[in-house]
Amino acid sequence: MPPRPSATRPVTTSTPSNPSSRPPSRPSSRPPSRPSSRPPSPTSPTSPISPVVSSNPSSKRASLASIGASPPKEAITSPTDETVPKKTLVWLDCDPGHDDAMAIILAGYHPSIELLGISTVHGNQTLPKTTYNAASFLKASGLRHLKVVPGQAAPLVKFPIVANEIHGDSGLDGSTLLPNPDPSTILHSEKAVVYMAQLFAKQPRKITLVATGPLTNVALLLTLYPEVKSKIDKIVLMGGAIGPGNRTPVAEFNIVVDPEAAHIVLHSGLPIHMIPLDVTHRAIVTGEVLTQLRSTCAPDSKFCQLLVDLLLFYYETYKAVFGFKEGPPLHDPCAVAYVIDPSIFEVRDMRVEVVTHDGHACGQTICDIYNLSPHFKNVQMAVNIDPEALFDLMLNAWSEADSRSPLNDPENLADLPLAPADTDPLPYLRQSSTDNVAVTMLNKDGRVTNDIRQAVDFILSTPDSEKPRKMRRIRFSRGTVTGYKKTNKDPAAPPAFYTLDSLVHAIMTKDVEFSDYLMQAVMKDVNVVNVVDRQDAIEWLTGKRKESTHVVSGAGKVAIEGKK
Repeated sequence: MPPRPSATRPVTTSTPSNPSSRPPSRPSSRPPSRPSSRPPSPTSPTSPISPVVSSNPSSKRASLASIGASPPKEAITSPTDETVPKKTLVWLDCDPGHDDAMAIILAGYHPSIELLGISTVHGNQTLPKTTYNAASFLKASGLRHLKVVPGQAAPLVKFPIVANEIHGDSGLDGSTLLPNPDPSTILHSEKAVVYMAQLFAKQPRKITLVATGPLTNVALLLTLYPEVKSKIDKIVLMGGAIGPGNRTPVAEFNIVVDPEAAHIVLHSGLPIHMIPLDVTHRAIVTGEVLTQLRSTCAPDSKFCQLLVDLLLFYYETYKAVFGFKEGPPLHDPCAVAYVIDPSIFEVRDMRVEVVTHDGHACGQTICDIYNLSPHFKNVQMAVNIDPEALFDLMLNAWSEADSRSPLNDPENLADLPLAPADTDPLPYLRQSSTDNVAVTMLNKDGRVTNDIRQAVDFILSTPDSEKPRKMRRIRFSRGTVTGYKKTNKDPAAPPAFYTLDSLVHAIMTKDVEFSDYLMQAVMKDVNVVNVVDRQDAIEWLTGKRKESTHVVSGAGKVAIEGKK
């Protein structure tokens, strides 16, 4: 690939603190810097924070040349010399998601960060899809050495919510260039919370935990392993809102999806740094940013095309749903940027509480911007951002990733199968195991999994248009789950659970959305009983396990009927 001309502005944030840790990056050809002032998005709720912001964050921002830069050569006496800045140890908990994917690039390529790994959580899409997306994007961006650990599939208390309207049915819609992930990237041996606790305990230095999705994994980690708090330097999260929300009139998506988890995290006693919606709505991916992205990459870069495809899809959904006309907000990279250089943000200490009870205010973050509460200020809240500085970081990270992406290496393309939009979206997530259940999916490749939860989630949550053509049913019988083809005699062919325990497990773990499915239990000498409440159904089903012969799940209402 021919070298490109040097940038008109020095690119310094991609200089590694240890020059031998990475191959040299390609020089950037980005045009001159943009004006630092950027009008906020029409939907940016600026009035609630205008009394708090007292200065432009760019006026006190540290020089980008000092971030992660190596000391002068004459000062380097050994690789362990104290003059060499230590990288910040970071763990990223996310739910990819278009903006999560960009946060992965920034965390993976900025020289001041040592990214230890990634945990995934439900949120923008179901857990299998966010896990697949994280592993796939790591491969596409040349970060194949990192591992992905699946976390929690559902909130602590509430029902799961996904953001199809923003991120699409896959959670990362918009491009056909995403590759299938390497199977070894996804670790199934431990749940994310267990893995994180074990990994954190082994680290010689404290870790910065960055969370860009619902806080379920983080809350469980702090609750089940309170000793891990001593290994956490701070928690930086993208979530909450001082003003209006983006999922309800008052609640931001990441918080309202699991408000109980957010409450636990905010009351954990750890240093909490929150990047709210009010700030991220100022980090807009404009047409100018896309132009600079294209100029940063090689003209024929497939990886650049992947990024542009994803960002354009993200733009279209944000325009359709929220009316953002200038471009979509890049929420999650703001949390990573805060770790790299907090001085590009204006920050205030304040008391923040989360509404957890059901109702119109559920998930609202109540922010005491005027310091009226007598309680301890538990959050350092960002109230403003220098967007130009954020995109300086992003453009450098995009350039680094472009120089290492296997999508741009013709020699690697033979080993890089691309995932067509109409194929099974979870091919590599069907490889974990349990002791007593085998699952066979009758798709073109006859893939096999031993994980019921992944099979149930795929069958019941994936639209028919995305499923393999031969697979329309899932059947549990004597520990075996098999996909069955639709027949003319049974055009509806709803998913069938042939052991009641399997259905109860699916309901109680929230892999089945109760309100969207018809459940019929054929019992011994039991009359038809209509059940309209999820908990009533669980109690009824669990009390009748021994009498059950089979259960059928489909769409519509809820009913339990007996043999005739």
